[in-house]
Amino acid sequence: AFDESRDMLYMVGYGLGELKAIDYSTGKTIKNYHIGNKAGSLFYSADEDALLVGSSSGIYRVDLKELLPGRFPEEV
Repeated sequence: AFDESRDMLYMVGYGLGELKAIDYSTGKTIKNYHIGNKAGSLFYSADEDALLVGSSSGIYRVDLKELLPGRFPEEV
């Protein structure tokens, strides 16, 4: 999922159960966040400024202001 306001790319790893936040312009991983085994679904909601991530453990809502403090859209 691409977050244009932060220039961030979000990906989930099925095997490791991780959510990765990647700086799109540099390609560097900014944050790894454990979601749970078999993470496979990812939806970015610009309205909520959040990610919805599905794994074998359930569906999680990840607040981007908590995941990426200091990278608010108005600061980028």
